[in-house]
Amino acid sequence: MVEARREIVLPPPPSVAHPHVVTDRPSSLAPSPLSEADHRELFALAPGPLWALDAQTLHFLAVNDAAVACYGYSPREFLAMTATDLVPPGDQAAWAEALAAAPGLDLRSRWRHQRKDGTIFDVEISGRRVALAGRPAWIVLCLDATTSRLTEQKHFRLNSELERQVADANAQLAALRKELDAFSYSVSHDLRAPLRSIRGFSEVLLEQYTAGLDARGRDFLRRVTESSRHLERLIEDLLKLSRAGSMELHGQAVSLSRLAQSIVAELRQSDPNRTVAVQLAPGLEAWGDEQLLRQVLQHFLHNAWKFTSRRADGLIELGYDASQSAFFIRDNGAGFDLAYAAKLFGAFQRLHPADEFPGNGIGLAIVQRIINRHGGSVWAQAAVGQGATFFFRIPQAAPVLG
Repeated sequence: MVEARREIVLPPPPSVAHPHVVTDRPSSLAPSPLSEADHRELFALAPGPLWALDAQTLHFLAVNDAAVACYGYSPREFLAMTATDLVPPGDQAAWAEALAAAPGLDLRSRWRHQRKDGTIFDVEISGRRVALAGRPAWIVLCLDATTSRLTEQKHFRLNSELERQVADANAQLAALRKELDAFSYSVSHDLRAPLRSIRGFSEVLLEQYTAGLDARGRDFLRRVTESSRHLERLIEDLLKLSRAGSMELHGQAVSLSRLAQSIVAELRQSDPNRTVAVQLAPGLEAWGDEQLLRQVLQHFLHNAWKFTSRRADGLIELGYDASQSAFFIRDNGAGFDLAYAAKLFGAFQRLHPADEFPGNGIGLAIVQRIINRHGGSVWAQAAVGQGATFFFRIPQAAPVLG
């Protein structure tokens, strides 16, 4: 390319050392430290096609090697051409008008250009109006926009596909939620009604017809009654688990201390023979759905009450741990082995035998689902025979919007 460069008339460097060049450099700045040879080298090595054009005739005054490689014309051919020769015939008038009427000193636009072999491609044009040797000129950088256009098209297709997938997923979710609502209704009404009948008739038999039954018959009826009650509680907890993941949240300031006091009062009333020390920190507040957060505290406090039942000095605490930025409920009850902590919040997972501590293994699954719905997290610390502490992190104030 040595011969080609000799044929190119490169413009002088735009600096205050050349007063005939119009630039946006403030006059108070020092001259450019780059020499004319440096500017020639930068012009020649620019990664994209770079031209110098006569602003009046649009003839090429200089081109770099990248322009030669991109368009397929030799340097000599370029110097005999005008910028309109690079534009398809149908676009030439508009192209010339754009160069002549560009506002201010800058030109930024997208055009179709045509190579020597006739191929047409999209280009991004960035131009600067200057004065070279006392006459107006353009310094123009031209970049092949085919790649960016293809990328835009690819992104458009990907976005369209993503939108379609999201719409499909939302439709499937809506259908699933509708099926879940139908299932919940069926469980709530069609299944619990016969269960209540079974339990009710069994209790009537136990109360009014025990004289006609021997001890074994009475034991069978008691088992039927207790199994019916257990199944009713299981159905109720399953419905709570389902609703916890789908019901609409109503955010508000919630006093956890007040909710806990109410729940503890219910526990004491239902089990008046128990003596349990309960320490509830005052002024604990969070932001969330009060009905759901009440369920969280109910499950935690009921578990603490249950697992301290074999201690004469049962202790339950509700507080806030600033080092963990989390609320906690602690008890000194049976505790559990942390090696099984991964199973703790799964449905139907139990760490204690049912004959030792009754339950159905759903309560903590409900807790985790509610905490997750509030954008929080829950975890535990425990040791066998040394009690357990459950931490939960939820918003303490209304979220700040946008």
